[in-house]
Amino acid sequence: MNETRRMRGVRDGDMMMATVDSIKIKRERARAARHIDAQVCSRSECVVLSGKGCVTLPRTSAEGRRGARPTASSFSATASPLPHAMIADRLTALATDQSDQKTKIERYKALLAELLPTADAPSIKAFAEHVTAEDCALVISRQVLMDLAAGLPSLPVEPLKEIGTYVLERMQPRATSFEEQISMIREHLADVYEREEEWTEAAKMLAGIPLDSGIRVLEDNYKVEKYIRIAMLYLQDDESVSAETFLNRASVLINEDTSEGLKLQHKVCYARILDAKRKFLEAASRYYSLSQLTSTAAVKVSVACRAHACSTHTHLPYAPEAHTPLPLSLSLHRSPRPTWSPP
Repeated sequence: MNETRRMRGVRDGDMMMATVDSIKIKRERARAARHIDAQVCSRSECVVLSGKGCVTLPRTSAEGRRGARPTASSFSATASPLPHAMIADRLTALATDQSDQKTKIERYKALLAELLPTADAPSIKAFAEHVTAEDCALVISRQVLMDLAAGLPSLPVEPLKEIGTYVLERMQPRATSFEEQISMIREHLADVYEREEEWTEAAKMLAGIPLDSGIRVLEDNYKVEKYIRIAMLYLQDDESVSAETFLNRASVLINEDTSEGLKLQHKVCYARILDAKRKFLEAASRYYSLSQLTSTAAVKVSVACRAHACSTHTHLPYAPEAHTPLPLSLSLHRSPRPTWSPP
């Protein structure tokens, strides 16, 4: 009996030691994994060469590589929400206030400055509904809504999207009176969708900016930049038809006064559209020309690779230019290769 108890105690002790050893091994593995992760994250950035171009991704932390979304704690919106009844009473008092317009505008802005830090969507939407109503003077609505649009980026993502979309809906009946405010809100929402890689949604949001209404005087460079950005966003989702529509609008506005950066972006976008439309020989020629224009070695390698890929596609049976001679391929092979080392 005593021998049985002794053996059972030994067996229990061995099992406990094995459990402790297993825990130690797991801890050592986790520590080693964290060390490797820290070494990988020590690089400031990573250049990704893909079919969609040369992309630079920040790699400052493990959370950054996983694409962590900003949360409410990442913003300054920490104030407690105001009671809705109090907000309604203050809005009613402002509506019946007999002060001059300048004083009323300052009071509306003061109330907005109290609401924005709370990030309370219902309260801010009630405020927006009040200032976009037809009985609110237009001179007041414009200035207050401009402050609201400028303050949207300080909000967390979800309230920003909810409030921004709601304000756009409220301004739509009088869109011609709020073009500047609409443009600013749409740009903020497009930035959010682009960070979330909702490319088509971002493109549609930018496409809604009134660029050709004639009410505002806009520089051609501003319009070209927006059209090219919309086209690039559509290309990210392989929407080449929509991308070509907006790139054609940019082409009409490009002239000798257009900045060199925009001209280069236009050429890149046009080459990608030709590539998407299976016009491989034309796309290869455009890519090759671009590789001679750029000064960055990494971009030279990426664009030259795209040119070579397009030129080799012309040998495929489905390529319309399959019967065309390929001097471009020979020039790609004979041209000096740019030297490039990893960052």
